[in-house]
Amino acid sequence: MREKILEAIYKKIEENTEDENLQKQIILLNKASISTIHSFCLDVIKNNFYEIDVSANTRIADDSEILLLQQEVIDDLFEEKYEEEDSNFIKLIKTYTKYNQDEVLKDLILRVYSYIQASPFPEEWLEEQIEKLNIEDGTNFSDTVWGKIITENANQILEDSILKLQNIRTKMTRFPELDKFTAKIEDDIDKYTYIQNNLSDWDTAVEAINTLKNATWIKDQKITNDLKDEAKDVRESTKDEFKKVKKLMNCSSEEAVQDIKYMYPILKMLKDLILEFSQKFYQRKREKNIMDFSDMEHLALKILVKKDENGNIVKDKKDTWDIYAIFYETDEKTKTLDATNRFDHPNLISIARIDEKDRKETDEWTEFYLPFVTKTGKTVDKDKLKAGKYNVAIVFSSSIEGDYFRGAVGSTLHIDEVELIHAAD
Repeated sequence: MREKILEAIYKKIEENTEDENLQKQIILLNKASISTIHSFCLDVIKNNFYEIDVSANTRIADDSEILLLQQEVIDDLFEEKYEEEDSNFIKLIKTYTKYNQDEVLKDLILRVYSYIQASPFPEEWLEEQIEKLNIEDGTNFSDTVWGKIITENANQILEDSILKLQNIRTKMTRFPELDKFTAKIEDDIDKYTYIQNNLSDWDTAVEAINTLKNATWIKDQKITNDLKDEAKDVRESTKDEFKKVKKLMNCSSEEAVQDIKYMYPILKMLKDLILEFSQKFYQRKREKNIMDFSDMEHLALKILVKKDENGNIVKDKKDTWDIYAIFYETDEKTKTLDATNRFDHPNLISIARIDEKDRKETDEWTEFYLPFVTKTGKTVDKDKLKAGKYNVAIVFSSSIEGDYFRGAVGSTLHIDEVELIHAAD
């Protein structure tokens, strides 16, 4: 990757040989940390292993070793549950498979476990998804997560059908002899539109779907306009599409809600079993001093993500921003300043920085003026200035501690109309 970036920089330099900034990038590239995401995570873990109680010499297990260990842990867990005659476990067995024929349930647990590893916080994500099933009696099913998915799908089908019918109607209105056929098309448009407009009320939409009857197409051999047959074909295609809507919305809101409520305690038990497997699997890996790629990602996040005083991950952490400019002298040893020395390097001449009290969250454009403040004892050598021995760096950051991986997800800073004001003595 480093070579590819270097090659791209050289190509840009060929286009603009006088661009000093591009030439600086070649020097900076040698110091840049460039790696895959997993190499990055591993570096974070090795440099901070003491924070998460992981051995510094933990190794990455190969896929076959992980699969064998997974199977060993799931077998031990099921054997333990059988011996305890765990009532919730027995209910799951009866729901998903037969007693002592539990491979289907084992496979389900492993598949769900594997799936949730894609989430930054797998256990919390699974808890949240299961709790979505905990809905109250009388809930309008259209307002649920699943109802919204279904109605959005139904809305798209109806939208496409209405558009097709409107297009053919537009063509037909130019021919008065097709008026009675056009009326049938318009009737279909009105009925589909009514259902579409009422998808937010599940029972109203279902009733309209179940009672919809398309008017019989007229047979008139005297009309020879080809649009008549084209309109019939369009109409038949929309009727076929409407069957999909009927299949999607084929029960009352109360029936759908009760089905969800029935599944809630069952899936809650399944969730508990998955989390128990996850804990035992992680502990077994710790005992063997190994980790897999998912562990690398999650352990790195555990180190990098901000936590509160109780050790809980702060999901809604508020961030703050920063704006500053630094004016500094360059020499043979110092061509640029970076995050490690930008405010205290001996070559620093002056700083312009937004005051802490002015770092306010707002959705309105806010004008600001930041004067450069010269550091004590510092002056500008006019000869060096003319020779281009000074640099100015201007930084706009949506996350004031982002370079320390302490930022909050989604931090955004919008900047417009920036002006650097300078004047000669």
